[in-house]
Amino acid sequence: MVSVLQKERGYMLEDLQHKYEEIISNDVEHEQLLIGCMLSDEVAFEQAAKILKIDNFAIKHSKHIFHLLQSAYEKGEDKAYCNQKLNSITETDWKSIDSSMRLTRQEYVTTSLTKAITIPKIEACVESMLKKMQAQYIRRTMYAR
Repeated sequence: MVSVLQKERGYMLEDLQHKYEEIISNDVEHEQLLIGCMLSDEVAFEQAAKILKIDNFAIKHSKHIFHLLQSAYEKGEDKAYCNQKLNSITETDWKSIDSSMRLTRQEYVTTSLTKAITIPKIEACVESMLKKMQAQYIRRTMYAR
C-alpha cells in the first residue's frame, strides 16, 4: 500500500519535473537568441564569449555552437571564421549531438539569426541576455537536484 507521504513525494517530484521542463523551454528561446546575436554581432560575440561558460547552456546543440564560438574567440578568430566552422558541421554530426533535435543545423542557425535580427540594438540587449542565461542556469541546477 502506498503511504500518504509517498504520494506527496510523487506529486512533488512531478511538480519539480514540470517546473524544470518549463525552465528548459525558456532556455531554448534564450539560447537561440544569444547564439544568433553572437553570430551576427561582433560585440555580442565578444561579450558572451568572455562571460558565459558552456554550462550556462542547457541545449546540447547550443552548447556545441557556443563551444565553437568561444574557442574561436580565445584563439583570436573573428565571426567569419566561426561561420565557416559552423557550416562545416555535417547533418550527420549535427544529429549525433542530440538525435531528438528536429531542426537541421541550417534551420537552427537561421532561426537563431532571425531572432537576433528582431532586436533593434543588439549590444544593448546582450548584457541583459547574459544575465538571463546565468539566472536560468542557476534555476536549472536548483530544479535538477
